[in-house]
Amino acid sequence: MTKRKNKPYPTEFKQEAIALVVEKNHSISQAVSSLGITDKILYNWGLIMTTKRKHRDAVADNLLNMNFNPVGLIKFGLAMLAI
Repeated sequence: MTKRKNKPYPTEFKQEAIALVVEKNHSISQAVSSLGITDKILYNWGLIMTTKRKHRDAVADNLLNMNFNPVGLIKFGLAMLAI
């Protein structure tokens, strides 16, 4: 049995597909049928995009909470390299 390769889709296409449901209030079935993809693919993309967004926001929050100082961060990184 050979492993099936997934068709690569550009990030912009994925974002637009998710936006159809989230921002333009299309149903999942309407969105997937108009785009020619499966609902599983759309759910996976949504999960991935949400996870990336949550991670990015968490990093930004951590930097704000640390009173982000790039010079201090560089010094910290250099100190960690010396260990």
